[in-house]
Amino acid sequence: MWGCLLCVWMAMVSCSGMAPEGEVRRVDSLNRAAYNFRYRNLDSLYEAAKQAERTVRFYRSGKAEACNNLAFHAFMQMDYEKAERLYLSVYEQTRNELELLVADIGLMRVYQRTAMNKEFYDYRISALRRMNRIAEDDVLFAEGHGRERLDYARAEFYLVSAVYYYYLQQRPEALECIRRVPEVTTLAADTSQWLHYHYIRGAAGLVDGQTAEERHLHEFDELYATWLT
Repeated sequence: MWGCLLCVWMAMVSCSGMAPEGEVRRVDSLNRAAYNFRYRNLDSLYEAAKQAERTVRFYRSGKAEACNNLAFHAFMQMDYEKAERLYLSVYEQTRNELELLVADIGLMRVYQRTAMNKEFYDYRISALRRMNRIAEDDVLFAEGHGRERLDYARAEFYLVSAVYYYYLQQRPEALECIRRVPEVTTLAADTSQWLHYHYIRGAAGLVDGQTAEERHLHEFDELYATWLT
């Protein structure tokens, strides 16, 4: 266990400890802006993430986060080859377990969309292992930007898994994953992820109900809440 904790600590130090404070603040601010535009304006997402990437001189985990944001942009543009390439580049840039976890989950999404089942499970296993290592000393990400990224990654893992099982018509597994999302993050603190969560529940029918009519009503409620927000 102590070996795992030491690896996580060393990764954090090596990725941000030598970077100037001003650079860290600037890059984190740009990456936050990129994230906040995820389901609102893809052009603004791209510009903020690209600027974050260009700003980095020493802050390697900040550059990895920018690449994760750029990969998400490529995915939303349905350029899956570019998204895969950008996510894979994260492994060459940082040892930060948190950004590597985000890259694992991003690749899960790419391979789910491109029906590459073996690769999906490979990166799902990798993501589970990283989450377990991080959980051994959760205090390292107790607050601030690190906590925001960890909450996002944990919830995204279950959202991507739910969609994967839904398309495989494995409803019990999909329901189990979607139910885990509120357990691992505070959705009210992240509007983008809150919207994603409720949209998936409504669009995929991952809601509870004793009858088909009751489930349909709950699906409509989820979609209406998403639209209204």
